[in-house]
Order: sequence, then C-alpha cells, then structure tokens
Amino acid sequence: MNLAEFHTLMRALEDDVKSTDVLSRLSELVAALERVVASPAEGSYQQQLSQSRDVLLSALSASPSKYFTPRWRALVDEELHSSDLLADRLIDLVEEIFAENQITPQTALESLRVVQERVAGYASALTSANSALQFFNVHTDDLAPGEYEAAIAIPRDEVDNSLGELGREFVELDRILRPFLEAATGSRPPVEVKAIASSNFEAFVELAPKAALLLSIAVDRILVAYERVLNIRKLRAELKTSGVEDDDLERVDQRANSMVENAIPGIVAEVMAAAADMGTDGRRNEIEIELTKSVRSIARKVDHGFRITVRTEPLPDDDEVPDDGSYPPDAGLLERINRAVLDNQMRATFQELPGEPILELEARPPLAETDGSEDPSR
Repeated sequence: MNLAEFHTLMRALEDDVKSTDVLSRLSELVAALERVVASPAEGSYQQQLSQSRDVLLSALSASPSKYFTPRWRALVDEELHSSDLLADRLIDLVEEIFAENQITPQTALESLRVVQERVAGYASALTSANSALQFFNVHTDDLAPGEYEAAIAIPRDEVDNSLGELGREFVELDRILRPFLEAATGSRPPVEVKAIASSNFEAFVELAPKAALLLSIAVDRILVAYERVLNIRKLRAELKTSGVEDDDLERVDQRANSMVENAIPGIVAEVMAAAADMGTDGRRNEIEIELTKSVRSIARKVDHGFRITVRTEPLPDDDEVPDDGSYPPDAGLLERINRAVLDNQMRATFQELPGEPILELEARPPLAETDGSEDPSR
C-alpha cells in the first residue's frame, strides 16, 4: 500500500464513520440501555432502547464501506487490524451482544461500553491520521465519477522477489487484460498504469467503463466457481497430511480442474453477451478464443493467491453532478455499468488458501520466451 492509497483509505474510513454518525448513535444506545438497567420495569425505556438500536443498525446498514473492495477490506484487517469496526461487523457485534444478554442487561451494557470506547478511539485516530497526511500534502488516488481501475496483487513468493519474474508477471497481466479491452472498445489501447505498490507487489491500471464491467464479470464468476474448488483444496491438504498417495491426490486435482474448465465457457459467453449488449461486439471468434485464455489465466492466478479486483465508486446523485463537464454524457449506460461493477465489487471475497495450488489450467512460458514483444501464450 503506497501513501496515496493509504490516505484514500483513511479518508474513506473517516467518511464512513461520519456518514453513519456511529458515535452519537452508539452513545444514544448506551444511554437507553443505562436507563433500562436503572429502571427495568419502566416500559417506555424498553421502547426507547429498541428504537435506538434500530436507528443504529439502520445507519450501519447504509454504510459506504459496503462498497469497499476485497483489497481494502484485507488492508483494514491485516494492516490496520480494525476490520471489526467496519459497519457490517459492528452490526453483527451489536446483535450478538443483545442476543447473548437478553436477561442480563448489565452485562450487555458493559460489552456495549467497550465497543463504544473502541469506536471513539478509532474515529479519533482516523481524524488525526488524515490531518497529518493533509499537512504533509500526501495526495489521494480517489476515483472521479465514472472512473474505474483494476488492482492486481502479486504474492511475493510467486516471483521469489526476482525482478525478471516480476516483469514476466506484468507482461502476462497485460496479455490477460487486452482481450477485455478489445471486447469492450473494439481496439487494444495500451494498458495504462496508475500506480505500483511495493509492500506487496501490486499494479493499479486504468480501465474504460465497458472494459471494467467485462473484467468485473469475469472475476466475479471465477470467484463463484472457485468457491467449490476451495473446498476440494482444503480436503486435498488434509488428505496429503494423512498420507494419501500421489495417484489418489492427482484424481482430486483432476476433479478440481474439470470443475473450473467446465465453468469457463459459460463465463466467457456471459462476458461476450455483455460486450454485445453494449454495442462492442467486434472480432467475435478471435476475441472469444483470447478471452477464454484470459479467464483461464485469471482462475489460475486466483488459485496461486493473486487478488484481482475492479474498483469504482457510486455515481453522484443528480444534484451532485459537477458543472465542469467531467460527468460522462452517456449517463444511462454508465449508471448501468456502475451498478453492475459495484454489485460484483461487494460480492468479491478472497479467502486464505490452505495447502498447495490445485489448478493447472495453464502453464506459464519459460522466462526467455517472454520479452513483451508478442503474446506469451502463443
């Protein structure tokens, strides 16, 4: 995570706290519960408690953090250690406190005060961090209305910290993305890099809205198909630990591979249908062949721990449309694309991967064959 992304995330988290007004609503809930604890027989206090709880949960349900990409959620969890304070997790936590302490309001109150204190500290830390970043003129990498980007995280152990191996991954990622660009626009413009992060190798590339939608569909459907493979992978790791022979493990591998292979034609067909629906159905046969290679490669990347996410932000309301002409004129199509990408963005999840990679859908070419001058898959 570079400083620009860190600042963007910090600001998004602070905006999330402010938009839900979680601090004041938690305070109201704690105060309502204190009244119930002090006077448990007073029926109006019970009603106030129920109303305060509903108001808090309703506000959290509308939280902007529900649009966070898997990468941002992973950063909040692994780098900031604060994923329990995201709105959906707070909902679960509050519900759990009340469910487990229905007959012991005092215990519920004590637990809720702990949550309130932690949220207050979290909000204060976000405000301080953003103030410091602004003071030092650290810019953000916010997306303007109608802008889209793909973030591709490359596990360090996949390239052994080798510059040559990392370069080959970038060449392969370029090859994966180009068919989506052509399917969306009818041409293959260069894949433009917005930024590169080095704590974990990651590239951020700009995408036109139509290309973003097609890639978003492919990644979303691959993750759905991989859910079943993940269960097989877990089982395979257990079988290997138990001493099951390689021949039997190979049959497990074949089953996993066939499941993904069987899903790929349907994924490609859906991508092609979306391209045609947007009026960009060009060299159909050639593009379909190359999209199949790209989808197969993405599935293999997911199996090896890569994270590929497509990110955008909700479009502004009509009364927030900028006056400088930066809002795209084809608003109807853009709104449809935006909703679809956001839906896929919200569903995307990347889980811990037990055991070894199980998919062998595509073998990477030898390093010497990949100089960036031609498609390395050919």
